[in-house]
Amino acid sequence: MTDYSKKEWEDYFNKKVELFGDSPKANAYFNRISWRNNYKILDLIDIKDKVRILDVGCGSGLFVSHLINKNIIYGLDISFKMVKLAKMKGIYALKADVESIPFRSNFFDVVLCHGIIQYLNNLDKIITELSRVTQCGGQVIISFLNRESLIRFISGNLLKFIPRQEEMRPKAYSVRELFEICQVKNLIVKTCLILYNPLPFYSTSRNINWLYRFGGTTIVFFCQKTKDSST
Repeated sequence: MTDYSKKEWEDYFNKKVELFGDSPKANAYFNRISWRNNYKILDLIDIKDKVRILDVGCGSGLFVSHLINKNIIYGLDISFKMVKLAKMKGIYALKADVESIPFRSNFFDVVLCHGIIQYLNNLDKIITELSRVTQCGGQVIISFLNRESLIRFISGNLLKFIPRQEEMRPKAYSVRELFEICQVKNLIVKTCLILYNPLPFYSTSRNINWLYRFGGTTIVFFCQKTKDSST
């Protein structure tokens, strides 16, 4: 798997905006199924009114746009064109690096990191920053592509035989790898959402088991932070 630079991904998503505008496709959702799965994620988050929410890799702000009226929404993205679109929706968006989040420690009630870590290389630093800016008892939601997925393995091999334009490919991680890093960073996984893209199915679980370790193509960890970060 190629390790692409942040500049390469920035150019990639700026180009997405130029091609597809403010749309799910510009935000790297490949079909309606993967876009609808966003709302399953938000349904499982215990979001009270008037809380501070950070959307890391916010894109154009489509994912959290309907939360703006009742909450204070902040966003980070590597693409300045995405940030511009997010600001137009009323999101306090910044062009910034997730490996150095420009907010003080223990600031946010909810931190969303959906569909972003597969584009970056320093996983340990990313999880450290997500935990740092979340207050004790706050929620951190992290989605990642499941490297152990049999569906991903089969579909990936089938796609090799389909002529198509070559694109940059994001990284996948193992469930155990993410789980152990979260534990070290004071993030306890409370619930998991298992998505079976491109199939229209999903399931939830409270335990790491074979069903989603080897089935789900995308895993979403719903974590709770157990300890304040030092300032």
